Amino acid sequence: MHTPSHWGRREIVDVLVTDPPCQGPERDVSEFRTRPSLSVEPMDEAEDDGSNPMRDLVDVGDIDGLLDLVSLDDIARAWNRYSDTPQPKSYDHPDWWAIDLFWDPGVKGYTALRRELIVKLLEHAAPETIGAVAAGPLEDFLSDDEDDLRWIEAEAARNPRMREALTRVWIATDVTDATLARLDAAAGELLPRPRPPSEWLPELIAYKEAEHRLTEVAGNRAAYDRITDPSDEQKSAAAAYDAALKALLDRGEG
Repeated sequence: MHTPSHWGRREIVDVLVTDPPCQGPERDVSEFRTRPSLSVEPMDEAEDDGSNPMRDLVDVGDIDGLLDLVSLDDIARAWNRYSDTPQPKSYDHPDWWAIDLFWDPGVKGYTALRRELIVKLLEHAAPETIGAVAAGPLEDFLSDDEDDLRWIEAEAARNPRMREALTRVWIATDVTDATLARLDAAAGELLPRPRPPSEWLPELIAYKEAEHRLTEVAGNRAAYDRITDPSDEQKSAAAAYDAALKALLDRGEG
């Protein structure tokens, strides 16, 4: 399972990788961690007995069952509500299921659903929350896939919130130059570019090396969390990753 602050941590890593002044808006990391909820009105998603049917369905990967119970608007409202929750965040938050949903293999493999959900997230997000959508579901969706690129271009042409979100994604190292140029055009301005590795902080270099090692032996941090009986090698790689990440975050917040 991903940690509740997964995207907030990613914000700091991205800021440290990007050359200031970046070719795009700077990210204020605190924006995604300390604001009160602005996107939607509070709503108790849990039952009186403490159960949470949405969480239970996501936990077992029953996406069809979830969609029978809630609408895409409901999912988007819950996602934004959780994202707007001040730190410390918790897996026990009644809306955590909406965050966890986006890492479900059934959703990741369902392109049409992911597209609709991204549009709904942006529709229901407060202006201050658009960056969180960009840093999470939108960044995870973007790739060199031609059909997805054409969809992004068409959606950005008619949706100003999509254009704004694109200006806040940090995707330059994950796509080809040709794709990045198309995303620049769709956004209407240049997306952020990374600084060269020769200018990276020592903590960032150590983090990237630890991340690569963990990916080799366990997939990534989220995949490791789902391993019920990790090997000693996997445990060691995860511990090294966590230590490197902490050192990087301490440097970024210092």
